[in-house]
Amino acid sequence: MSSLPVIEADSAQVDPIVKELIEMFRRDWDDYETSWDFETNPLVAFHEGSIEKRAERRWIESIKSVERAQSLEETNNRYFAKLYELENEVEVEVPLSRISLTANPFFRYISPKGVTRAEDEYKALFFRDLAKELISYAVGCMMGRYSLDRPGLILADAGDTLEKFDQLVPDAGFSPDDDGILPITEGEYFTDDITARFRAFLAVAFGSDAVEATVAWIEEALATGTKKRKTIEDYFLNDFYDDHVQAYSSRPIYWQFSSPKKGFNALVYLHRYTPATIGLIHQNYAEEHLDKLQARLDTITHALPSADKRDAVQLGKERDTIAARIREIRSWVDDVLFRMSTERIVLDLDDGVKANYPKLAGAVKKVTRL
Repeated sequence: MSSLPVIEADSAQVDPIVKELIEMFRRDWDDYETSWDFETNPLVAFHEGSIEKRAERRWIESIKSVERAQSLEETNNRYFAKLYELENEVEVEVPLSRISLTANPFFRYISPKGVTRAEDEYKALFFRDLAKELISYAVGCMMGRYSLDRPGLILADAGDTLEKFDQLVPDAGFSPDDDGILPITEGEYFTDDITARFRAFLAVAFGSDAVEATVAWIEEALATGTKKRKTIEDYFLNDFYDDHVQAYSSRPIYWQFSSPKKGFNALVYLHRYTPATIGLIHQNYAEEHLDKLQARLDTITHALPSADKRDAVQLGKERDTIAARIREIRSWVDDVLFRMSTERIVLDLDDGVKANYPKLAGAVKKVTRL
């Protein structure tokens, strides 16, 4: 090693650049909740302004950081190229697409074929992911993993309870769900449905008078790359869990209980799971959901004989849909959920998601590459 032709660099020249780059990349990593040092969602951290203005501010700050990192890296490259007399031999310029900050849209959304996108396309993708990250953080607040009133992790140990949250975050402006179970339904069947809870979160984080405008911006952002606008409800029903699984590298911390055709869905926070959780899902949510579906089916059945032709067609379609959904959920509840609720399955978080997830196979949505 001592025979290698190393020229000693001027630490006064190099060290400040290296330290600033390290700190910049550390801050970038910590802005995303997969970091152990994540504190709060950047849009929420701005504290004031509409979500549109906050998103624009996040974009501007991200671009400034990327350009600063680019300048520092190129300065470093020039110094060492000159030091080793290689100025005409090596490239010192660093394209924006090689600045590997997660907040760098030109790196994060680089085309597989290297085709440069228009800036408004980069911005649309950036806003789409801002919306998804905000939703994920909101779910964390609903579960007690995070809080709007205190930075960093709150409930993150096996069997953590709401009592612990109240001790750590007294007088919280937004409280977690009582049992750590969030039903995901098509329609308003539960007061703590995930869509309703998300709106309650937005009211605290962005102001009660801004909820509709905030939802509209989020839904428009989520529609990027799709043919039609997605509602928040659609996103929770069809996309949230897949995005969560991908973000956590197929080791989800929120587990989605789903019947085979997704007639019933509920989200559970792994760290608040107890052997009684499946029983609560069974009795307080699945059975209640079935009762409400049956009540709606009975209402339609009574209304059909007196309905005019046009209404009868619509009611008949709804009746058939609900009847099929009841059969699907009932079969799943009787064959899978009830049995698991009586077994009071214990999970050991020390064994990891890969070892524990199969214990609930059939009850939870399948995760590929687990």
